[in-house]
Amino acid sequence: MHGGGDPTQPPPTKFPKQSNPTTIDFLGEDLLLAIFLHLPSLATLIRATLTCRAWRRAMASSPSFRRSFRELHPAPLLGIFEDPDSEALPPFVASHRRDRDTPGAQ
Repeated sequence: MHGGGDPTQPPPTKFPKQSNPTTIDFLGEDLLLAIFLHLPSLATLIRATLTCRAWRRAMASSPSFRRSFRELHPAPLLGIFEDPDSEALPPFVASHRRDRDTPGAQ
């Protein structure tokens, strides 16, 4: 066999693997959760945490983060009951708000 290498071992890499501390993988969980707190809505948070297992695990493993996110992002108004003076059950009128993330995705 030419080259004299051990056939049971993988070939050596041509370029040594270098770590790049500027990628998002190098963020600590605390910093990642701080970034998540600034997302505009629960829908955006869910989409972000579906990006990878590490992000989902970071969000899911922190009850204090979820509590802080709920405090900063109250539940949206879904609608109102119209004509409360009526004897019958008043109709519910949905607010039809657009998702705040839609303009950023276009």
